Amino acid sequence: MDTAVPWSVRANTVITDLAGETGLDDETLASLAPQFADAAARRVGWTVERFTDHRLDALAKHVARLSLAPSRLHPSLSLTGGVDHRWTLRLNTVVEAN
Repeated sequence: MDTAVPWSVRANTVITDLAGETGLDDETLASLAPQFADAAARRVGWTVERFTDHRLDALAKHVARLSLAPSRLHPSLSLTGGVDHRWTLRLNTVVEAN
Protein backbone atom coordinates (compact mmCIF):
# COMPACT_ATOMS: atom_id res chain seq x y z
CA MET A 1 0.00 0.00 0.00
CA ASP A 2 1.28 3.47 -0.86
CA THR A 3 1.74 5.12 2.52
CA ALA A 4 2.33 8.49 0.84
CA VAL A 5 -1.36 8.63 -0.03
CA PRO A 6 -3.38 9.90 2.95
CA TRP A 7 -5.72 7.37 4.60
CA SER A 8 -8.71 9.56 3.81
CA VAL A 9 -8.02 9.56 0.07
CA ARG A 10 -7.72 5.77 0.01
CA ALA A 11 -10.87 5.24 2.08
CA ASN A 12 -12.89 7.80 0.15
CA THR A 13 -11.80 6.34 -3.16
CA VAL A 14 -12.96 2.87 -2.12
CA ILE A 15 -16.29 4.14 -0.76
CA THR A 16 -17.07 6.32 -3.77
CA ASP A 17 -16.05 3.58 -6.22
CA LEU A 18 -18.34 1.08 -4.49
CA ALA A 19 -21.19 3.58 -4.43
CA GLY A 20 -20.73 4.29 -8.13
CA GLU A 21 -20.36 0.69 -9.25
CA THR A 22 -22.85 -1.13 -7.04
CA GLY A 23 -25.07 1.59 -5.65
CA LEU A 24 -25.79 1.73 -1.96
CA ASP A 25 -28.88 0.54 -0.18
CA ASP A 26 -29.52 3.21 2.43
CA GLU A 27 -31.80 0.99 4.53
CA THR A 28 -29.21 -1.80 4.59
CA LEU A 29 -26.47 0.61 5.66
CA ALA A 30 -28.71 1.95 8.42
CA SER A 31 -29.53 -1.57 9.64
CA LEU A 32 -25.83 -2.53 9.72
CA ALA A 33 -24.62 0.71 11.35
CA PRO A 34 -25.27 -0.39 14.98
CA GLN A 35 -22.64 -3.11 14.51
CA PHE A 36 -19.92 -0.51 13.99
CA ALA A 37 -18.50 2.44 15.87
CA ASP A 38 -20.61 5.59 15.73
CA ALA A 39 -17.74 7.40 14.02
CA ALA A 40 -17.72 4.86 11.19
CA ALA A 41 -21.39 5.45 10.35
CA ARG A 42 -20.84 9.20 10.47
CA ARG A 43 -17.76 9.07 8.25
CA VAL A 44 -19.35 6.76 5.68
CA GLY A 45 -22.50 8.88 5.49
CA TRP A 46 -20.57 12.12 5.13
CA THR A 47 -18.21 10.64 2.53
CA VAL A 48 -20.94 9.14 0.38
CA GLU A 49 -23.02 12.31 0.35
CA ARG A 50 -19.98 14.54 -0.17
CA PHE A 51 -18.46 12.62 -3.07
CA THR A 52 -21.42 10.92 -4.80
CA ASP A 53 -24.99 11.69 -5.80
CA HIS A 54 -26.41 9.32 -3.16
CA ARG A 55 -28.53 10.55 -0.24
CA LEU A 56 -28.43 8.41 2.88
CA ASP A 57 -31.47 9.58 4.81
CA ALA A 58 -32.00 6.32 6.73
CA LEU A 59 -28.36 6.30 7.84
CA ALA A 60 -28.62 9.98 8.79
CA LYS A 61 -31.69 9.15 10.89
CA HIS A 62 -29.65 6.48 12.71
CA VAL A 63 -26.81 8.95 13.29
CA ALA A 64 -29.26 11.53 14.68
CA ARG A 65 -30.09 9.09 17.52
CA LEU A 66 -26.43 8.78 18.56
CA SER A 67 -24.48 10.92 21.00
CA LEU A 68 -24.52 14.63 20.27
CA ALA A 69 -20.74 14.80 20.68
CA PRO A 70 -19.26 14.95 17.18
CA SER A 71 -16.84 12.31 15.97
CA ARG A 72 -13.64 13.43 14.29
CA LEU A 73 -13.40 13.02 10.54
CA HIS A 74 -9.73 12.16 11.03
CA PRO A 75 -9.52 10.23 14.30
CA SER A 76 -5.99 11.24 15.27
CA LEU A 77 -6.16 14.95 14.48
CA SER A 78 -7.21 17.68 16.89
CA LEU A 79 -10.73 18.93 17.54
CA THR A 80 -10.40 21.87 15.18
CA GLY A 81 -12.64 22.75 12.25
CA GLY A 82 -16.37 23.08 11.86
CA VAL A 83 -19.03 20.47 12.51
CA ASP A 84 -21.24 18.91 9.86
CA HIS A 85 -24.51 18.80 11.82
CA ARG A 86 -26.25 16.25 9.59
CA TRP A 87 -23.51 13.71 10.34
CA THR A 88 -22.34 15.09 13.72
CA LEU A 89 -18.83 15.03 12.35
CA ARG A 90 -15.95 17.36 13.22
CA LEU A 91 -14.37 18.35 9.88
CA ASN A 92 -10.81 18.48 11.20
CA THR A 93 -9.11 17.77 7.89
CA VAL A 94 -9.50 18.40 4.18
CA VAL A 95 -10.60 15.30 2.27
CA GLU A 96 -10.32 14.60 -1.42
CA ALA A 97 -11.27 11.60 -3.52
CA ASN A 98 -9.36 10.69 -6.65
